[in-house]
Amino acid sequence: MATMNISLPDNLKSYVDSRVSKDGYGTASEYFRELIRQDQQRREREQAEREQLEKLREEVQAGLNALREGRFKEYASAEELVDDVVIEGTKRLARSKNGSKRGNGKSKRSGSRQ
Repeated sequence: MATMNISLPDNLKSYVDSRVSKDGYGTASEYFRELIRQDQQRREREQAEREQLEKLREEVQAGLNALREGRFKEYASAEELVDDVVIEGTKRLARSKNGSKRGNGKSKRSGSRQ
């Protein structure tokens, strides 16, 4: 295990000492290791959220493009829409369970209705 020395102002050292004694850490090193682990996890979550947001932006853009190009389906009722969504969802689920030939379980469509 590598060693690292840090300098803290008195008020931060007192705070660390307080956290160590009150939270059951054996040493200040254990406390700092926990803080670093939490920071790593937070950054990983943030990265995953950024990736999900970018994917969502791409999907929204694809849907807007499809709408502009007239690739959509109008429904006479909410029930008709729900039925179509259930049918499409069932097909996608079956493809994903059977290991689709495309390998990713995605439909050829961009998410818009034709």
